[in-house]
Amino acid sequence: MLKIFLFIPSDIKIDCWLNGFIRKSSNEISFYVIHSTKRNRHTENERQIGYFGTKYNVGSSNSSQEFVHLSTNQNNELEIKQLKLQNINDALNHPECEIFYMKYDRIPFEKSELFQKSPENYDKFQILSESIKETKNRKSHNIVNRFVDKILFTIISLLHLFLEKILTFLNTFESTYKYSSLGNHAVRWLKQLYLIVDVFKKNGRFNLQTWNLVFAIPVDIMCGFILVYYISHLQDSVVTVINRIVEGAVSNLRELLEWLMGSPAGLKLNHSFNVLLGRFFLYHINLWWTFLMAGIPLVQGLKHVKWLAPFGLTFVTALLADLIALGTFHVYCIYVYASRFYRFQIMGLSALWRLFLGRKYNPLRNRVDSCQYSHRQLFVGTLAFTILLFLLPTTTMYYAVFATLRLCLIAIDEILLKLKIMLQNFPLFITYMWLIKAPMIAGNINIKMDSSVKKCQSFYVTLEPKTWSQTLEHCKLNQQENSQKISGILQKVLSGYLL
Repeated sequence: MLKIFLFIPSDIKIDCWLNGFIRKSSNEISFYVIHSTKRNRHTENERQIGYFGTKYNVGSSNSSQEFVHLSTNQNNELEIKQLKLQNINDALNHPECEIFYMKYDRIPFEKSELFQKSPENYDKFQILSESIKETKNRKSHNIVNRFVDKILFTIISLLHLFLEKILTFLNTFESTYKYSSLGNHAVRWLKQLYLIVDVFKKNGRFNLQTWNLVFAIPVDIMCGFILVYYISHLQDSVVTVINRIVEGAVSNLRELLEWLMGSPAGLKLNHSFNVLLGRFFLYHINLWWTFLMAGIPLVQGLKHVKWLAPFGLTFVTALLADLIALGTFHVYCIYVYASRFYRFQIMGLSALWRLFLGRKYNPLRNRVDSCQYSHRQLFVGTLAFTILLFLLPTTTMYYAVFATLRLCLIAIDEILLKLKIMLQNFPLFITYMWLIKAPMIAGNINIKMDSSVKKCQSFYVTLEPKTWSQTLEHCKLNQQENSQKISGILQKVLSGYLL
């Protein structure tokens, strides 16, 4: 049985030639009609494969070519007048031929950007969608021939070249600005702008992802102006709140250290070592407090943040992340000290435990080998293991405090990072497209039975919009941020590695 598929657009006009192409297989033949024209002409990728109307006799066509003739009857119903194949003149009435008339909505197939991203689509509809888009692209390339569009294309090309040179220049300073949240964000913002210009230069238009980026920029700028407006009018209140938060954090941390220097929760810690660590960390807490008091005049200069408002809330957020990192630099140093103490004891206990097992680490071959130890070595190792083991609870208590403080700062940085990403990818445009069910976000095939065509099985094919979450997933940028996974963070905390 030979299956014949006729893909005919629903918006064809009467008395027109049907332009498209034909695909064949062993037991199938598919007529893909892309569009209709009044003139009988062939192109490199398309040819006349049919006619729709009553003014043409299919028998006058070349007998070596496949051809379909569509017409309307007296009741104005569409019908297949005649279908001719290479070896079959009347396939319509041939007993070994089964005809499927697939009437499709051309606009969703032409404008959809999500259909090709769906791996579950049928091959025939994939071919149809790609062919319709190729035809549209060939027609759209002629737009550059006009003078005004040539000027626009030249401006876009110059802007593209300028951004490319700027990014190349900034890449040489990556080792410097990568430690600054504001510097990283500025470079990512330029890369995002470069992506928008690059897409427009290549395609002559914006795609769904770049349209969403373009619409997210005014939202970002508007949020920036709103935040700066409230900061400018509530500057005294903001400074007061910041001072109270800093004073409360330092005061609570001092009280916590003084509590640890006693007998916290009834734990029997090493008194001398506990007092030593407590005074050491209290000294650095006092240094941190002195540093914060010296930086209070800088906090009173928040009114100058208004110069970042035209760049958007993301730049203000990046600056805030840098200020938090600068203000808590001493806290990070204290955390490094505690982490090094804890890591040293963990590594020492691990090495001494291998001594009891008669093994040692071989750094040359990066493996653990067997080793024979003397009685003196075992005696000294036992003493060292006992000392480190009994000092470990004291070190762990202080390490847990400053590791928790470090985790809180990392959580704040992650929140600011997610806020920046959300504002850069704010789904304003795709939400609007989803609400109006625009063809641009269509991607799910919907096939319905259609009895409007006689003498064959007829179907109506269209593309329905994707869900909002699927559309949002398509428009996400590949953000290369320094985001850390929870499992990796916990592993580093338990092993004493720096965060």
